[in-house]
Amino acid sequence: MINYNELLKTEDILQLLSTDLNFSLKKVGKNFVMLCPFHDDKSPSLNFVANEGFFKCFSCSFKAGNIFSFWAQYKKINLSQAVKEVSKLGYFPLPEELSEKVEKKNKKKEFLTFFSLAKDIYHYNLFTLLGKEIFDYLTEKRKITKQLVEKFFLGCTINNKQLNNLLLHPQNNFSHPQLLLTNLIQVVSNSQAYDFFYPQQLIIPLANEKGEIVAFASRKLNNQTQHKYNYLPNHPYYKKSSLLYNYFSVSQRSEWESCYLVEGFFDVISLSKLGIDNCLASLGTDLSEEQIILLQRLNKKIVLFLDGDQAGKKATVNMIISLLKKDIDCEVIKHSYQHDPDELVINKEEEIKKILKTRENPYLFIINYYCEKEDISKNPQRVPSFINEIAKSFVNFKQSIHNFLIKNISKVINWEETEVKEIYFAPQPITVKEVPVSEPFSLVGHPREKIKETEKLVLKLCAHDRRFWLWWSQQNYFFLLEENRYFYQKIYNFYTASPKNFCYKQEIDNQSDFFIYRQKTINDLCWFLQQYTKVYKYYKQLRLWKKN
Repeated sequence: MINYNELLKTEDILQLLSTDLNFSLKKVGKNFVMLCPFHDDKSPSLNFVANEGFFKCFSCSFKAGNIFSFWAQYKKINLSQAVKEVSKLGYFPLPEELSEKVEKKNKKKEFLTFFSLAKDIYHYNLFTLLGKEIFDYLTEKRKITKQLVEKFFLGCTINNKQLNNLLLHPQNNFSHPQLLLTNLIQVVSNSQAYDFFYPQQLIIPLANEKGEIVAFASRKLNNQTQHKYNYLPNHPYYKKSSLLYNYFSVSQRSEWESCYLVEGFFDVISLSKLGIDNCLASLGTDLSEEQIILLQRLNKKIVLFLDGDQAGKKATVNMIISLLKKDIDCEVIKHSYQHDPDELVINKEEEIKKILKTRENPYLFIINYYCEKEDISKNPQRVPSFINEIAKSFVNFKQSIHNFLIKNISKVINWEETEVKEIYFAPQPITVKEVPVSEPFSLVGHPREKIKETEKLVLKLCAHDRRFWLWWSQQNYFFLLEENRYFYQKIYNFYTASPKNFCYKQEIDNQSDFFIYRQKTINDLCWFLQQYTKVYKYYKQLRLWKKN
């Protein structure tokens, strides 16, 4: 960071004022006074405090922290330009990189000024007559207090020219190109400038990890579409995927050992109403690399609290995997309500604190999620798929994690751990040659009868040996005929009842025949069944064959 006071000595500053700017200086004690150029000054009232390098007028309250700030305001230019102009007068050399650094810093400062002003304008609107509808929406429908409105600096738009009229006013001396880069104001095809956000919208400020306002999101009050929020487009100092809502506030509280991670703005705001301030929002159902880095910096346990519906659970699983990959400690709020935290606070305020105490291990949450997704209690044929889904989710994790998962999977499905391992660490199921439905090959006999015969052969092999059944279960084949599905269910129940059950029924007399089938015919069985199934479905669509 540049220390402007070190660039010029006091003697240089006095020479600048008297020689280059033609001010008449009068020494008073250790300081100097001169006529103030920022108001109609008749007697010198502008003080230059020499030992500290700042300027102050006791008549018009003008202030400048250093000579460059004074020069910029006097010349009506920005600070970067002021440093360059003084440098060209020969008082100090300004390296190119220093110049670029000063310019970049001042551009960002001006950007942040725009957003700070916009935040104040939007917030002020909320308490005017034009903002009453949105204020009532927050306090009556959302049950948000005025204190929370002020805490999160919520605001609203009242027309589509307000920022345009205020920020582009000549008196403000703002850089128009810089202002347009913020996307707060946009120029349309007819060369007219309008505010980015439409009138009568709720406005939510977005801060970066330093607490600086860098963007806004808006919401229409009666918008029932999937995309309820409209975000300001990205600009040089903001990218939506790199922010976590309320991050700066949480990062400043070192006494919090954990924090909640929710999805939306109002989840954070509503929980804050209950005194739960250690809460962040991802503003989406996935975590970006930038967001994960921010969570790592917190060095806190992340407690995921998303919707209890299937979409919310799926998002929770994705976030868990992202966090665990980076060794970020996390837990999950376990609840079955089909609502987000905001709705739970509004409708079930008495229960929410109990819900927050019900936490689940992230690995067990994923096991239970896929168990429910595959519905293995009613569809035992999906057990291999259930195991494979979990195995795929934890590729490249430590061996100790795999061991923990296998142990808990075996408890859920009542299998031996060695059996779970065979599927967990197995390669992907065999893929067979595809036959386009529109081009069926010629078959001798009725496809349904061929399928029935082949499925019965598979069932005999499964009944004869537990090892074959375990292998076959990895093929994810769904038996076409109902009687065969029923028989397979009985075989499944027998083998899962006890790991000591090795043979459901002695269906093959010649042991050598079994091994011939197992070693040489298994790929053909898979291919045969899938092809006949395709052809059967094709002819069934054309109604060339009856079902029976």
